[in-house]
Amino acid sequence: MDQHPLLNSLELGSVTARNRLVLGPHRTNLAEGGTATRALTEYYLARARGGVGVIIIGELSMMPNDRPYAEMIELYKDQALNDLAAMVVAIQKEGALVLAQLNQRGFQSSGVISRLATWGPSPMADVVNCETCQQMEAQDIEALKQCYAEQAVRLKEIGFGGLEISIGPESLLRQFLSPLSNHRSDEYGGDLQGRMRLPLEVLKQIRQAVGPGFPVSVELCLDEKFYGGLTPEETIPLAREIEQSGLADCLAVSLGTYYNLHLVAASMHHPKGEILELARALKNQVDLPVMAGGRLGGPGDCQEAVQSNAVDMVRLVRPLVCDPDFTAKLQAG
Repeated sequence: MDQHPLLNSLELGSVTARNRLVLGPHRTNLAEGGTATRALTEYYLARARGGVGVIIIGELSMMPNDRPYAEMIELYKDQALNDLAAMVVAIQKEGALVLAQLNQRGFQSSGVISRLATWGPSPMADVVNCETCQQMEAQDIEALKQCYAEQAVRLKEIGFGGLEISIGPESLLRQFLSPLSNHRSDEYGGDLQGRMRLPLEVLKQIRQAVGPGFPVSVELCLDEKFYGGLTPEETIPLAREIEQSGLADCLAVSLGTYYNLHLVAASMHHPKGEILELARALKNQVDLPVMAGGRLGGPGDCQEAVQSNAVDMVRLVRPLVCDPDFTAKLQAG
């Protein structure tokens, strides 16, 4: 019997994912006191034992002024790194490739928790938290780039198999890229080249810090689906630049933004596979593995997404929250 298409391995840079199923980064509320807990470790272990190929750990706060919610792992504290290191070792023993997602939420974070001003490309008020952010100055931008590089190295040193950098729906880097939120008149604003500058500089600094052999995925919001926002006509050229510069080994497609969160985690009122045509358009333009998820439904839909060449990997959250043994059941027929 031929192996199920979702169970074929895939090369991601210098490493191999054992299959095409990915547990995407998501909020679990299982971190406490700024560090990983036993409950969080067991949560990820259950999905690794269930056979998923890649686990992407989110919930990571890189700097004190980025705390959108309390139950986050604070990477800038040594205890958090020690606990993360133990968690990664345990998960990898079960055969899953473990990536860490690095993200700064910018003005989508919350000063209510951090008691610090949030950052943004321009002084914007978040539609959820209703806080107006502080416009980033030159020294803030340099501090951000240095922070990304330093945290990337720290995560590599404690044993993570790779990184994912978010330019997704809840990302400061996307806020710089989007004309909706970037109203700057300096070199980091204006036309697409100016708005692409910070995401590219961050990725270049990370690549220089971790070296060419360390896998890096980039999550990219391909379409904000909001009047005046990002469209594939602007985001796909960024993806091509990322590929041509050797800054990523994989691309993850996301859809929507803080103005339309119903698209970010689409409900059953939305058509299945709404994101797949975006992913297919990206795959036609780059020679990197592409992953996407969001309302794919069951194994048949996931299989069709891979076999139709819309994606190389399927990025799931809710199906794997619901059933940690999703992958093992595919293996068992």
